[in-house]
Amino acid sequence: MSRIDLDGGRGGMRGVYTADAVRAVRELHADNIELPAAGGPLAEYLEAQVQVLEAAHADRDERVAIQVSNWHPERLGWSAERILDESFDVSDARRTVAREHGFAGWDDVDPGAVFDAAFERAVDGMLAGDLHALVTWLDDSPERVHARSPFGHRATALHYLGSNGVETWRQVVPQNAAALAQYLVRRGADRAATMPVYGAALTAHALATTSAHPFEAGVADLLAHVLDPSS
Repeated sequence: MSRIDLDGGRGGMRGVYTADAVRAVRELHADNIELPAAGGPLAEYLEAQVQVLEAAHADRDERVAIQVSNWHPERLGWSAERILDESFDVSDARRTVAREHGFAGWDDVDPGAVFDAAFERAVDGMLAGDLHALVTWLDDSPERVHARSPFGHRATALHYLGSNGVETWRQVVPQNAAALAQYLVRRGADRAATMPVYGAALTAHALATTSAHPFEAGVADLLAHVLDPSS
């Protein structure tokens, strides 16, 4: 795991803790993980990641193993060497990408689904530590505090602060994560809201307290307190 990334850098963001594995995934998909500013088809976005995974495996790029070992249902926990030695076709890449984004499989990706560009920009700004992005987003439309991702995990903005269970490249921790969570709660975010992941329905608190990232970032205790539905 890396230390808190204060200087940014390739794949990094200023004032945001980014684990080495997360940074590697961000680098692997540097040309296609940024969500379309104007929205766009969800399936097309995911297919671009599928193509990157397939090509990278063919090139024996060990970064592929991070996603595969975490999300491919039949290769969980496999070593990079074993993953690269095993055959890996488009169906394997699609299973990996689909499950990483909360879908049971590729067939569950709705070809007609599109992104809510405002939601995606707000999440990206929040994960970069930008409180102003949240303020602007919610001032424009307060009910957005209950908005959910179009991905299968259906995460709210609050869930994304759990740094767990969502797309790998977004599992980062802004140093002001607790303040961001507190602001969302103050604007009406439901701390008891759940998202389907890891075979269960989990709150943002459950995600944050089972993720190594907030602990490595040094914000785990305060963040857990803010996210606790019983507090």
